[in-house]
Amino acid sequence: MSDKIQVYRKSDTQIIYIEIFIVMCVVAAALIGGADFHPALGIVLAFFAGGALFYFFGTDIGFFVVTGVFSFIWGSLSGYFIYSLTEDWTWSIFSGFVVLLISFSFHSLAKRYHDNVEDY
Repeated sequence: MSDKIQVYRKSDTQIIYIEIFIVMCVVAAALIGGADFHPALGIVLAFFAGGALFYFFGTDIGFFVVTGVFSFIWGSLSGYFIYSLTEDWTWSIFSGFVVLLISFSFHSLAKRYHDNVEDY
């Protein structure tokens, strides 16, 4: 094993921050609009859900769960978008699979950064 320290940029973790922000917005909208919670309580619970998701992402099992779910969501959205444009399932499935692999690689990079944070 080499003694070199591989340095990661903060921008490598942006995918998880963006996805957690989207989850927080969806949770807040569902609680406030759908479940008739008070807006302040809905926002607090959305922040709690985002923090719990970020903590869960830092664990070994949670990484695979979060990565699998979000990669599947991005791949499905891509496939649905391509299908709505072309109405061809072949390109829809292919694009969904490619986006799933790209999303998984971005999550893996974010996990590597998350595990190797060095303060200088």
